[in-house]
Amino acid sequence: MSRYARRMAHLSARIFGEYTREKTYTATRIINEFKSMPKYKDPEIINYYPKHPEASLLLVRLREHGLFRDYHADFKEEFAAQRAARGKGRKKPDLTTKE
Repeated sequence: MSRYARRMAHLSARIFGEYTREKTYTATRIINEFKSMPKYKDPEIINYYPKHPEASLLLVRLREHGLFRDYHADFKEEFAAQRAARGKGRKKPDLTTKE
């Protein structure tokens, strides 16, 4: 490559916003990193985790139909039932009497 051709290639690269120096492995990797889509806009990264609210609502509905066993919810219900049987817990206000 002649000196003129090198200078024209350099000038062309500068005009069109391309990389002007010799490309090493590191420089190529950095260039490709900046060319790629930002991580915060990448749909694969944004939508990585499942939709937790929908999944938990689905599990609650399955539990209501008896198709899923949630041991923690069973424990909480049993504990609340035992407290109610002992007469503990919040008293419900009597709305029938007037003061």
